[in-house]
Amino acid sequence: MKSFPITLSLDVSEQILNEYIQGIGWDDLQYVTFLKFHQDSLEFHLIFNRVMASGEVIDLNCLGAKSQQYDVLQKSLINIIKKEVRSDALSLS
Repeated sequence: MKSFPITLSLDVSEQILNEYIQGIGWDDLQYVTFLKFHQDSLEFHLIFNRVMASGEVIDLNCLGAKSQQYDVLQKSLINIIKKEVRSDALSLS
């Protein structure tokens, strides 16, 4: 992710990732996230537990980023940017 119109704090990054994880429907899985902040971009890696709470295992064929997941990530980012812009506008008035 590059060239953001908002400051990428840890809180904002967590909001983007939480919305993305909910968007792909894996919010019921355990996961760990590694974040790396660069001057003008954010790099993140997500590692999910393939075992669901019910004990079922996610098939390996379901794994791997597809265009739909990138679309969800883009939507998550846009939603966070809109929230931040609205918040900034309210604080200026």
